[in-house]
Amino acid sequence: VKAGLVTAMLGIAMLFYLVLTAVGLLGSGSDERSVRDTRNPRRVVIVGPSARADRDAPGKTALFHVLKHRKMPTFGTVSSMDVTQTTITVDEEWGKMKHQSITPLQPNDAVGDGAETGGGSKTVVAKIEVVDTPGHAAARGRVEMELGVARGVLFVVDSGREAFDQARRDTARALYDVLTHGAVALLRTPVLIVCNKQDVANAMTPAEIQTALEAELERERSSRGATMQEISVSGGGPISSSSQNQHWTRQPLGFSDERFEMDHSSCPVSCEGASVINSEVAAIESFILSSVLQKKHS
Repeated sequence: VKAGLVTAMLGIAMLFYLVLTAVGLLGSGSDERSVRDTRNPRRVVIVGPSARADRDAPGKTALFHVLKHRKMPTFGTVSSMDVTQTTITVDEEWGKMKHQSITPLQPNDAVGDGAETGGGSKTVVAKIEVVDTPGHAAARGRVEMELGVARGVLFVVDSGREAFDQARRDTARALYDVLTHGAVALLRTPVLIVCNKQDVANAMTPAEIQTALEAELERERSSRGATMQEISVSGGGPISSSSQNQHWTRQPLGFSDERFEMDHSSCPVSCEGASVINSEVAAIESFILSSVLQKKHS
C-alpha cells in the first residue's frame, strides 16, 4: 500500500512538473503578446549618429527646436551633449491634420494631457513629449532606455551626398541598434528615417538613402552575426517609465536567408525627406500623428 501511495504521489508530482514546464514554455516566447508594453503613449524620441563637427550634424537638435518652436532658433543650434526633452502642443493645423483621420479631443477625453478645446483660435488635440538624444557613445545607455519607452522613433540622417558617404557606416550601426532593440522590434514601434537637408544641392533622395542603408545594414548584420545580446540600459539619469528596469534582448534583423530590405524589419520603417532649417517638416509631423495620435479602431 505504501509503495502504491508513493508511486501515486510521484506521478502527481511529475504531472505538476510537466504542467509548469508547459506553461513556462508557452510564456517564454519572443512574441509581442508575451511582452509587457511599458511605452509612453505620448513620447517620441529623436535619435541618429553623432557628428565630428556641428556643421556635419544630421540635424537632430535642430529638428527638436523646430518641433518645439515651429521655427529654427535665430542663432542656430549646437549638437546636444545630454538628453533634452520638451512637451509640444498639437493643434488642428499641425502636420496638415485636415488630411489625417484624427478626431480632436473632447472636453471629457481622458487622454487629453491637459489639452483644452474652445476659447481660442485653434483646437488643441494633444500634448506630446519629444526627446532629443545625443549620438556619442557615452549616452548609449540612455538612448536604449528611451527606445524602450518611445511610441515613435525619428532617426535623422544628413542627405548631403558627401556627408552621408562619410557617415555611412556609423549611420548603419546606429540604425541597426534601433531596429534590433527588443522593445522596438517586439512592440513594432514605428521608425521614420528623416532624410534631412533636402535643400542642399547634392542631396540624395529618400529612395537612394534607403537603398544605401539597406546595403550597409546587410553588411552590419553579417559582421555582428546572428547572436542576440541583452541590451544595457545603465546610466543616463532618470526616466519616467518602469522600462528602465526591464531588460530587452536584441532581436535578429530581417530574414537570415534573404538580403535585407527595410520591409523585412520587425517594426514599420519609412523614409521621408525634410529640410529642418527651412521648417519643412510636414512629413515628420504626419508620422507623429499617424504613429502616436492615430486613433486605433477595433
